[in-house]
Amino acid sequence: MKKIRIISLFLLSVLFVSSCEKEELIMFDINSGGVVFPGGTSTDINEYPNYNSDSLRYEHNFSFLSAEVGATQVTFKVPIRVVGNSLDYDRKVNVFVIESKTTAEKGNYTIGKCLIPANEAYGYIEVTVKYTKELDEKSMYIHIDLVDSDDLFVGDKRYASCRVAYNNILLPPSTAWTKRSYNLLIHGEANPTSASLNSYSSNAHKLILLAMGWESLPEAHRPPLFVYSNYLAFDAKLNKFIIQWDKENPDKPWIHNSGKLNGQKIRARGF
Repeated sequence: MKKIRIISLFLLSVLFVSSCEKEELIMFDINSGGVVFPGGTSTDINEYPNYNSDSLRYEHNFSFLSAEVGATQVTFKVPIRVVGNSLDYDRKVNVFVIESKTTAEKGNYTIGKCLIPANEAYGYIEVTVKYTKELDEKSMYIHIDLVDSDDLFVGDKRYASCRVAYNNILLPPSTAWTKRSYNLLIHGEANPTSASLNSYSSNAHKLILLAMGWESLPEAHRPPLFVYSNYLAFDAKLNKFIIQWDKENPDKPWIHNSGKLNGQKIRARGF
């Protein structure tokens, strides 16, 4: 019995050493790396705060109301992030559309370039969507999953999915800080940092997005815009846009369509 035990222990030792030797043969490739949607770091949360921890997916929202007036097709970028080092060449990212979770028709959207640019930590997925009349009443959804490519494997599975929602609907700001962004830019509330929507109108909201080139109202205290600290500069930009618009469209001024300023001409705060 002792001999059998000694032989068994010897065999286990050989297998263990052999296993370790095999592991040592696996070399780490500095050019390897992963890719995820934002949401797993504090930088992600500050710059791209659209990760939903309940559904475990990044949620990107786009409205045609933020596009040029009359646009029938728009291309926007959904952010992605590399896990690992930035490298000095572009790296291709592969994606897969989950059709069972996608309500947009195939002919109404396309997926373009998907990559992490050279020397960058963040990259993008290009999505092109077409305007259809039904977008005036409801959102369309595209569900995108990251998959391995020759350049990048998929990182943490909790950050491997994204739901793109697009429509022609403008919802009022829902957080105190997005409400403050509105009131810091639009003449109406006596207190520029008010979180009230008494002076809110969707026309003024749309005007802000159009003038600034934003897809949605940012939270006033968050980077990179810091509307709260820089609202005078943003106000000046908005006022300049209104002046130019009135010059080019004298018969179509921007008018509040709701709120306590309903029917009045929209003005930038301070002008």
